[in-house]
Amino acid sequence: MRFESQNCQKCGSKDDSCLSSSRPPPPFRSSRSPARVRWASPACSSAASPTVTCYFLGIGTGELDRSPYAGAIFETWVYGELRKSIAASGRPRPLYLYRDQENREVDFVMDRGGRLTLFECKLTESPSGRDAAGFDAVAAVLRKNPNLEVERRVIVARPVEDHRLGAEAPDVVHAARLFERLEGVAE
Repeated sequence: MRFESQNCQKCGSKDDSCLSSSRPPPPFRSSRSPARVRWASPACSSAASPTVTCYFLGIGTGELDRSPYAGAIFETWVYGELRKSIAASGRPRPLYLYRDQENREVDFVMDRGGRLTLFECKLTESPSGRDAAGFDAVAAVLRKNPNLEVERRVIVARPVEDHRLGAEAPDVVHAARLFERLEGVAE
């Protein structure tokens, strides 16, 4: 398994160096949200390159598929790609984690002035309705607030083709096509 990063459109780097931060995304806390959200210990504690992360974890070439860290590394890579997409849009948008006291969770929340896009990272080729359960629980909480609108739900995975899980279900987007599918979302 390989994760191919897009070059940053601001500086041209391939490793997020212009966006480097050892801080994870903050939790989604808004005076507009009815839920009390606590800090989630994110799998993505930095926007470091997956290659560097694998090196420090001692994961060699061809071993990532079998590693217990594969999902966390994938989530870290997606986080970096989302940050680059937001930076490239020229219109910075907040990117948050969401986990509340009831353990309802989504990996990332992008807030565009109260219009929210929820992201869930799944290291699979065939996400199912079960993988979307977190969306439903979090969206139900957020919809209680009239100032927040869950506009889009996206499962970032490795499907053969991008698709929707059902009529009212989230989009399933291949991680490699995340940039092109997010046009307009990050803006």
